[in-house]
This record gives sequence, structure tokens and C-alpha cells, in this order.
Amino acid sequence: MLPTFSEFDELFRSDKAIWLKMLGAAAVTGILAFGAVLKSHQRHAAAERIGAAGEAIVIFGAMTLASIVVLALSIKDIVRRRIDEGRKVNFVLRLLLGMRWLSLAIWCVTITFAVAALAAMTL
Repeated sequence: MLPTFSEFDELFRSDKAIWLKMLGAAAVTGILAFGAVLKSHQRHAAAERIGAAGEAIVIFGAMTLASIVVLALSIKDIVRRRIDEGRKVNFVLRLLLGMRWLSLAIWCVTITFAVAALAAMTL
């Protein structure tokens, strides 16, 4: 089954506040990450710091991740609503976002696999 993008279309067409939610999450996360970077300056000597480029990557990476989480939670709400209304939902989105405990189990397995793969790459 080819993926349909009607769920994503519904997300950006009907929920005009999605951009504000993403921006808000990125701003709050950016402030928290900046605070963590400042605290790391106090705890570590200059030789142990990751540098300005590394700090910028940490801050913007956290902001990007927060925006992606907001987007995923908003898509989850749309998938859940479409399932409850009996409308067509992409199988992959239904599996990852619409099957409650099964979706949570799939996410846990996926994240565990990704962390294990990253750990194996560093060895």
C-alpha cells in the first residue's frame, strides 16, 4: 500500500496553530538547552568544552527535536481522530501512532534498536 499524505495535509490545512506550537516548543527547548550549555561552562575547564560550534549544534539539535516531537504528537491526534471517525488512515501511521499500547511497544523497540545500532557504531 502506497503511503497517502492526507493526514499531513489535514495537519497543516486545519491546524493553523501547528507552526506556533512548533515554534513555542523550539523556543522553550532552546532556552533550556542554552541554560544547560551555560551550566556546563561553569562545571568544565576550557580544555574540556566542546566549542562554540558544538554548543550551537546541541542547542539547535534540541530545538529541532522538540519541533519534531510536537509535529508527531499533532499527527497522532489527527490519526486518532480519523480512526475514531472511521476514515481511511495510512497503515504505517496507524501502526506507529494509532494503536495505543501496540504503538508504544513498537516505538520502544525502534528506539532501543536505534540506540543499540549507534552504540555498536561507536565501538
